[in-house]
Amino acid sequence: MSWVKGQGIPPVVEELEGNAKLIWLTEKRIDRVLVYVHGAVALYYQRRANMYSFCARIREELLRRDDAKDFGIVVPVYSLLPAKFPTQLNQLTIALTHLLSSGVKQESVILLGDSAGGNLIMQLMVHTLHPFEGVAGSPIVSRASESKQTPSVLGGICLISPWLSLDTWTPSFVKNNDLDILAGRSLLYWGKAYLSDVPESYLPWIKPVLSAPVSQEPWKWLATLDEYVGRVLITAGGKENLLDDSLGLYDTLKNIPSLHLDLELDVEEEGIHGDPVLDAWVPQKDGGGLSDATMKIISWVGHSFAT
Repeated sequence: MSWVKGQGIPPVVEELEGNAKLIWLTEKRIDRVLVYVHGAVALYYQRRANMYSFCARIREELLRRDDAKDFGIVVPVYSLLPAKFPTQLNQLTIALTHLLSSGVKQESVILLGDSAGGNLIMQLMVHTLHPFEGVAGSPIVSRASESKQTPSVLGGICLISPWLSLDTWTPSFVKNNDLDILAGRSLLYWGKAYLSDVPESYLPWIKPVLSAPVSQEPWKWLATLDEYVGRVLITAGGKENLLDDSLGLYDTLKNIPSLHLDLELDVEEEGIHGDPVLDAWVPQKDGGGLSDATMKIISWVGHSFAT
């Protein structure tokens, strides 16, 4: 709220059931909406202000372009630790259901999440494909749904350094542990804390690549994803501990036979964890310029809203 007030924007906060909440970083609108699912599930609320600046910078850069279309930015606020799965999934589902029921079309929505936020978006998509009992039903409708007069899919999903391994040490931890901004031991500590007391049978919704059902290859667990979304961008830093998380998800989706999905992977060779988000308040190029990874995301968002 303090960040919004600091920008001179009349605050719009929508309190929802299940302790879910939507905070608008712009004026509320229904034509085009970027839903930003922030990271740092185990960190402090104060970090969110820096993350909000990242989304505002995306919009600012796009609006400088002649062909840009303006859009709203809304942030679902979810419970942090010690809340465990499926609390956050239920809150995001409730928030998105409210947004779509308010007149926003799903083809006009982009889901963007970094780190733990990327994990939560994947939880939502797995829940859409395989409903998790006890969680509100996903509002995302398949292009093949008979209930839709004009079949369409979600506008797009952008995952920035998605944190999908959680309590698993992957090879990129060994390679990049001394290079990244986040220490591997810290990631494992938070991941284990989030998964403590969570039944193993829940893991396919939380770790969809590493813990897909035993009888299936990971791609089979996500095989119908393209029935619900048309574009996916995954970004990562070449020197981050979670590099394998992004590579693993990309390879899993790429292996889906007859995939009708505009799938892209962007790895910035010298990048660390969450580089594009850091870029918003600590520019990485001389003169305040944004990194190539950040510019890639900005262009991708602009193209997604233009189509």
